[in-house]
Amino acid sequence: MKLASSNKVGLDAWVVGLILLGALLAVGVLDVYQLKLLGKVLIFWLIALGLQLLVAQAGVISLGHAAFMATGAYIAGLFSLQGQHDLILMLACVAVACAAFGSLMGALILRTQGLYQLMATLAIAQMAYYGFQSLRSLGGDDGFAVSSRPSVLGLITLNTDVKLLLAIIVILALGLYVAHRIRRSEMGALMLAVRDDGRRVASLGISPYGVKVWAFLISAVFTGIGGALFAQLTRFTSPQLGSWYMSGELIILVLLGGGKTRSGLFLAAVAVVGIQEGVARYTDHWPLVLGALVLARVLWPENLGALKKAATPGEQGKAS
Repeated sequence: MKLASSNKVGLDAWVVGLILLGALLAVGVLDVYQLKLLGKVLIFWLIALGLQLLVAQAGVISLGHAAFMATGAYIAGLFSLQGQHDLILMLACVAVACAAFGSLMGALILRTQGLYQLMATLAIAQMAYYGFQSLRSLGGDDGFAVSSRPSVLGLITLNTDVKLLLAIIVILALGLYVAHRIRRSEMGALMLAVRDDGRRVASLGISPYGVKVWAFLISAVFTGIGGALFAQLTRFTSPQLGSWYMSGELIILVLLGGGKTRSGLFLAAVAVVGIQEGVARYTDHWPLVLGALVLARVLWPENLGALKKAATPGEQGKAS
C-alpha cells in the first residue's frame, strides 16, 4: 500500500512538472486572449491548492473563500493606484492581510459545525462583499481599473502579459511545492487525523480546533495571492470577486479535481475555465453544463470521502 501511494505521488509530481513545462513553452506562442485564459487557469489552480488542504485534508468546507480573493485583488489594486510597486512587497502584504482575515474568520466559524458552519462562512463573506461595495472612492459596485503592473525588485517590470504569465508560473511552482510540503509534514498528518477522528487527536493533547484554524489560514493566503494575481492579469477588480457565486466556483474546483493529486486540480481548472469561455459563446446557460459535470463527478464511484465527512456534523468539535 505504501509503495503504491509513493508511486502515485511520484507520478503526480512528474505530471505537474510536465504541465509547468508546457505552460512555459505555451507562453511564447499564445496570443493575448489565450494568454489571459492560461493565466486564469493557473491562478485557479493556485487557489485550488489551498482549498484542497482545507477541504480534503482538514475536512472543512467553506463557501466564503471568495472574500479572500477579493481582499487580495483590492490590495493589489491599491498598490496599483500608487504607481510603480514591487510584486514581492505586494504579495507579502496580501499574505499578511489574508492570514489575519483567515485566522479571524476561521476562529469564528470553526466553533460551529455542519450546515451552521457552512452558512457562517457564507455570511461573513457576504458582509465582506457588501463592505467592498460600499467603497465609493474605489468605484463602489463597479470596481476600478488596475492601471499599473508591478516590478520584481525594481529590475523587471511586468508590463506585458508574457512577463506577468512567467511570474505567475514561478509563483505557482512555489505554491505547488509549499502545498506538497504541508501535506507531507506533521501539520498535514494532523489535518488528516482531525478530519478522521478529532476526539482521538484531542486525547493526545492536541487541539483539533487549532489545527483547523491553521488550515483555514493557509488556504486564505493561497486564495488571497490568487486574487491579487487575478487583478493584475485582468487589470481590473470589483466586489464581484467576493460574491457567493465565486465561492461556489472555487469549491467546484476541489470537487472536480479531487482531494489527492495536484494535477487533478489543474484539469478541474481547465474544465471550469473552458466551460465558462467556450460554452458561454453559444448559450447563457453554461452553468447547467458545469453543474452536470459536477454532478457526474460527485456520483463517480471514487468520490471525495473527505467532503462527506466535512458536510456531516461529527465529534471533532466536541473534542476541541
